[in-house]
Amino acid sequence: MSIKQTVIIVGVVAVIGLVGVALTIVLMRGNFPPPEISLTAYPTQAILGNTAKISWSVRGANSCVASGDWAGERDSVSGRERITLAKEKYTYTLKCEGSGGTADKTVEIVAQQMLFSFTADKNQVEPKGSVRLDWDVSGLTRCSAGTSPYRIGVWSGNVPLKGTKTVFAPDSGTITFKLQCS
Repeated sequence: MSIKQTVIIVGVVAVIGLVGVALTIVLMRGNFPPPEISLTAYPTQAILGNTAKISWSVRGANSCVASGDWAGERDSVSGRERITLAKEKYTYTLKCEGSGGTADKTVEIVAQQMLFSFTADKNQVEPKGSVRLDWDVSGLTRCSAGTSPYRIGVWSGNVPLKGTKTVFAPDSGTITFKLQCS
């Protein structure tokens, strides 16, 4: 990062008299830093088909231009855009120019296909019979287990994204095993 030195003319005064002309130029020298850019993406990892947001704020810029998976001029103060994720990787760069030079910032978003598998080795069991549940989830970050009707300790709480668990049916009636992931 370099600091650009700029000369600014603050004022010009001209006095015309009978004898001659006087011209005064007041010069100010200043050191101006390059623009400061904050460029963020949320989320940076997501599921294909979902949306993500790009937000930016800039200080000390006169103009900004986007490149990568977006293009064209952008507001040199701040902005926000929503993107529908249709491919696996996105790169967004914002380059801004001001009195102190140029600066740029880049963010990436990675999108992946969501995979969700949840199976039981049996559809029907005798009362108190065992059922093996298998699950495998990718593209999400957490899962929780539950039953309907709720039965404490049978299949409940946070579970890993991939696993196998043997559970037991109630004494009578029907029970539904649930897996919710986000």
